[in-house]
Amino acid sequence: MRFVFVHGWGFDAGFWNPLRDAMGHPESVAIDLGFQGAPQLDIARDEPYIAVGHSFGVQWLLHHCADHSWLGLVSINGFAKFTKADDFTHGTDPRLLRAMIAGFKRRPNVVFRDFMALCGERNAVGGALNTAPLLEGLQALNDWDERPALAECGVPVLALAGFADAVVSENMSRSTYAGHHLMFKTGGNHLLARTDPQWCGDKILDFAKDLKT
Repeated sequence: MRFVFVHGWGFDAGFWNPLRDAMGHPESVAIDLGFQGAPQLDIARDEPYIAVGHSFGVQWLLHHCADHSWLGLVSINGFAKFTKADDFTHGTDPRLLRAMIAGFKRRPNVVFRDFMALCGERNAVGGALNTAPLLEGLQALNDWDERPALAECGVPVLALAGFADAVVSENMSRSTYAGHHLMFKTGGNHLLARTDPQWCGDKILDFAKDLKT
């Protein structure tokens, strides 16, 4: 069974190291969206895999899902749409995201550190940021609506969420993954793959056992 991991906004491919360790180093690729280093987006598209995304990484996967062959999708602290709309009342107020975009243009390191602290990452320094892809990511968070892609992906979906997630609320998760297998971690924040890698890894491996190869 092969896995492809996609990290969230502000992170890099190393985000997944604790989870990959907990899963016993399965055959996998962790792509890098280039927020802090060189991007690495190569995926063997002719080989089926389980897609695993964190936060914005889930939205990114859904945005590109037509180009790939999935066996299943795992969302960790993820979403298909981030901002509030008339038919998505539990999203984040778009005014907050627009303010974050404006602030990032002026003081990227400060906005980065503040966001990481909100996630639960207290030691982020924001030293070597690639501001262009980070701004593109923020704009995608504001603009993308991948709910149709989630509805049409045609594969089993496992969603892992935290009751103490300050970025993705419980109601946002429940609204996004209604009809899918959604599991909550008591006390879990926005960094479940780092703070609770064994819990996540066990759930993912159990999910993978039931998928057709």
